[in-house]
Amino acid sequence: MQSEAILEFAQVCPSEWNINIETSLNVPLEQLEPLLTGRFSFIIDMKAMQPDIYKQYRAG
Repeated sequence: MQSEAILEFAQVCPSEWNINIETSLNVPLEQLEPLLTGRFSFIIDMKAMQPDIYKQYRAG
């Protein structure tokens, strides 16, 4: 997830816009925390909850 780029983009958008982010959420919490405001909504694509299965899914 490109948190910094998303935040930069949000700064140039009208403040009344809600920004939707589509993600699998397989990112460190530090990357997610800056985006946990009322401005952002998430569409979460859950692939797997177990890290080994997730890696297999993403590999091919």
